[in-house]
Amino acid sequence: TVARRERKLRRERAVEIRVVRNAGPELDRAVADFVSVYNSSWKQPEPFPAFIPSLAAAAARAGVLRLGVLRVDDQPAAAQLWITTARRAVIYKLAYDERFKEFSVGSILSAELFR
Repeated sequence: TVARRERKLRRERAVEIRVVRNAGPELDRAVADFVSVYNSSWKQPEPFPAFIPSLAAAAARAGVLRLGVLRVDDQPAAAQLWITTARRAVIYKLAYDERFKEFSVGSILSAELFR
């Protein structure tokens, strides 16, 4: 199902998937995209707005960050923040913008992050 949805999405829209692991400008953009997606999702807003940027920066410095963002037509559509070690990955937070629900953008991003 995920592969079929991803093919459909790529046929109909411009798609970019990024996985960020290190600090720098790319992390800043990914965090901004994460916050944007989270705020556009069905979830309650983060009560402490500085928490996710701080957590992502600390995880990047520690070498345990995996922050994935899927963009559709240059708009952030899904985002996931994972904390990883050599043997485990913990999905800390994830969300998708419901405007892109029909494409299963969250599942497509999960598949990429598992790879």
